[in-house]
Amino acid sequence: MKLRFIQVILDNGEVEVLVTNVLDNNILQTSDFKELYSLRWGIETYFDLIKNRLGLENFTGQSALAVKQDFFATIFLTNYESAMTYDVNQELREKTKDNKYVQKVNKAVSFNIIKHKVFDLLYLDTPLDEMLEQMEKLFLTNTIVIRPNRKSKPRLDKDIHKSTIATNSINLLKRKKKNVGN
Repeated sequence: MKLRFIQVILDNGEVEVLVTNVLDNNILQTSDFKELYSLRWGIETYFDLIKNRLGLENFTGQSALAVKQDFFATIFLTNYESAMTYDVNQELREKTKDNKYVQKVNKAVSFNIIKHKVFDLLYLDTPLDEMLEQMEKLFLTNTIVIRPNRKSKPRLDKDIHKSTIATNSINLLKRKKKNVGN
């Protein structure tokens, strides 16, 4: 297999080496890859969301069916959250367009609300419109601001600045399998 290695210098001066099977420089020039590299940020943050915040890798069973169910339930949850918060985010964008920063729904809050309200949505006799309106009000309780072109601080060297005992304890709790009945 023939591969093309491309060196990209990021805005912070860090060098990234990318590998592609697009060998023709006329199709994608070396300078195009820096922009392509930055465009994958949304995908990376989505993977972080489903793996770390929603615990995708913490499966409730060991069978292929259990893993598939957990995977599809997680993907459904992220899509449901996006659909639930879309109109609220549009409303926030319109309300805060004249502010210094535009606001949006805090995903940590919205996922928590959905997690606690999902059974109510499916099983209670409360009218759906009323329940959705309550959830939208809760989404607005703790919004976050969007700071475009924000320069991030350099990351700390994890090996120097971490507390090994605390980190290992947190990692153990994150990776611990859920105890499910037979």
